Amino acid sequence: MLATLPQASLNGEPARLAPGARIRGEDNLLRLPAAVAGQRLLVHYTIEPTTGLVLDVWILNTAERAREPWPATPEQARTWRFDPTAQTWTRP
Repeated sequence: MLATLPQASLNGEPARLAPGARIRGEDNLLRLPAAVAGQRLLVHYTIEPTTGLVLDVWILNTAERAREPWPATPEQARTWRFDPTAQTWTRP
């Protein structure tokens, strides 16, 4: 969820959007940060490794949200396996 730009909240933790961060909607089209500010959304995101800022955000569509489980923490994302063909995560 975006709060006051460039602040955001990911899994209840404060986060910050990188300059030039890209947000893609359920239809994979770019969204302006102000268009999703204040909304609680299920997303997939990437973090810029050197700064820790949020670089890319994808708002999950209905079919993607149905493919559970999704990692809820950075630790889970590091340890779970992602199958890009099936677009699913598996716990170890």
